[in-house]
Amino acid sequence: MDKKIFKWKKLGEVGVDGGIIIVSDAENFPKYFNPIHLYSHDNQEEFDNAKLHRNTKYPEMESVDLGEYDQGNGFIDVLTHDTCFKIGKYSGYSVPWLGGDGTFDVWGRFVENKIVDILIYSFGTYNTLYEDEFAIEKTKEFSIDIYSGRIGIDEPNELDKNGFVQPVLNLECPNNRQQYDIFELSLKFKSFGTELLGTHIELEPDNKITKNEIKELMKEIISNEEEQNA
Repeated sequence: MDKKIFKWKKLGEVGVDGGIIIVSDAENFPKYFNPIHLYSHDNQEEFDNAKLHRNTKYPEMESVDLGEYDQGNGFIDVLTHDTCFKIGKYSGYSVPWLGGDGTFDVWGRFVENKIVDILIYSFGTYNTLYEDEFAIEKTKEFSIDIYSGRIGIDEPNELDKNGFVQPVLNLECPNNRQQYDIFELSLKFKSFGTELLGTHIELEPDNKITKNEIKELMKEIISNEEEQNA
């Protein structure tokens, strides 16, 4: 049987201004998020009308009760969003290790041109040590429900021209599964200690990431950083 060919590709970047990256169903972003910082005391009417605008497009949201997580106009207060958060039909994961603002790269692992893994990459100096011996450590954090067939990744802090939040990364899932596991992925180096690689969204559990593929990812990261700094 032919050996499957795996390849890493950079999917894009998430610019973070408020210390938050949310991973959820892509359709949850316009349904559940509306950036409260866009409104001032002078445009309270726009703040109040955001829910009506949303419900016109998504009438199923009319009866959604967010309880204590409601920011005051029918949307989730992103500051109250737990790392692992489910309420009603919403499920989302807030990346916990960001440590503040910045730009975070998102990588995809492909097999035969089909995406099987997503990695939100954590900053680290260990990537120059890809020849050092290491072990992969995976810690399951959460499972998110995906009903639209697309995963969204972004900080939900901007509206598009139609007045809705849309994730900067809107990625099609490779199969008809409706739930995906999220892990924190670390590398335990023989002579360097343990370092966080990033947040890993596993799209196809049968296609496990190998150490050689991690080494190839590190080389791709180094090459990408050198291109950006040239």
